This record gives sequence, C-alpha cells and structure tokens, in this order.
Amino acid sequence: MKLIQTFISFICLTVLSCNYSSKDKKLSTEKPKIIDTKSTVDSMEILYPSLWVYGGPPDPKDHQRQIVDEWYHFRFKIKSSRCTDSPEEGTDKHNKFTDSIMTARLGKDWYQKFEKTVDSLFAVDSMAVAIALADKFILNFDTTTERHNDKYDFYPNLRYTAHATADNNLKVVTVEGYGVVYNAVGSLNYLRATVDMKRKKVISIDKTAYSSW
Repeated sequence: MKLIQTFISFICLTVLSCNYSSKDKKLSTEKPKIIDTKSTVDSMEILYPSLWVYGGPPDPKDHQRQIVDEWYHFRFKIKSSRCTDSPEEGTDKHNKFTDSIMTARLGKDWYQKFEKTVDSLFAVDSMAVAIALADKFILNFDTTTERHNDKYDFYPNLRYTAHATADNNLKVVTVEGYGVVYNAVGSLNYLRATVDMKRKKVISIDKTAYSSW
C-alpha cells in the first residue's frame, strides 16, 4: 500500500475507532501535489513543516520521533494522544502540504527514511535503559519503589528515558514517575544514571529526587 493510502486510512480509523496499537500509528498524506498556501501558511511551515498526529496512546518511539524530526527539518507534532479526539478541521490538507514539501526535499520515501532513523535511535536508547536496569542499585530501587502507596493511594509508574549528552559514548537515563512532594502527589524525577555505552555499565548515579511540576 502506498504511503498516501496509509495516511488516509489513519485519519479515518482515528475517527471511527479507539482500537489502536502503536504499530498502526500512521499519518495522513496523499500523492504529493503543490498546494497554494501563500496567504495561509507562515514561514515556519515552509522551513520546518509540521506533521499532525492524532489518536491512541503514545507510541514508545514518539520520544525518538520528536528528536529525529529536527534532523530531518520538520516537526512531528502529537496534537492529541486520546482516541476520543477527532483530528481538527484541515488536518488532512495540512499534512498533504507537509508531505509535498518533504517529498520535494528528500523523495517520496522521506517518511520511511525518517522511521528508519527513529528505529536506530530507539535501539540505542533501549540498550541504554537496559544497561541502567541491570545496575544493582537501580534494579533494587525499581523493585522497592514500584509499589502502591497506601497513604496517598497511587502507583509510581516509573518511566525510563535515555537522553543524549555532549559525549557520544555516554547516555543519561532518567527515572521518573509519580511521587510525593509537599504532601502532594505529583511528577518526580527520581534518579539520573550516566551510562557508558562502550563499557555497557552505569558509571554514576545522581540520587537527588526533585519535582518536575
């Protein structure tokens, strides 16, 4: 199925159904054609066109998509992550315009190239998280922390995210989730582990938790 048909199918599915899976997240485009937008599109949409995405829970690779999009000089914008939200009027036209610009720059398979780069970064980031979770301190922290808090009635729901650093051999893995600050439940940054990708080990851990709200 061509990229255009896949994008059109996505817009239809998000309106009609909430049966969403991360593998099904696709975007609305058709066969590229130049659209006259001189009076309606600002300069940012020409230089860094945006692709609007709707429907379903966040995909595990969305973090990487919103990093890699800058490398490809466009903006991957998640307009809504709720399957009950329908795309706003003009979404299909907007995404067709973006596709026409990106196709002119990188070819018809520009989105496939983008996703391939996303997959590569996701693989590296997943390895960094796996290395962090193999650390004894972090593994023990995860086991003892990821429990129901009876006093405040919540689960931490810990999230592990890998971040780039100025050193290509190092990644920082953050551990975030819900926690208690000032006797209130909110988002908490629990730990930050520096991972040496060459040695495949955690070389330092910043254990000072702080609120992110």
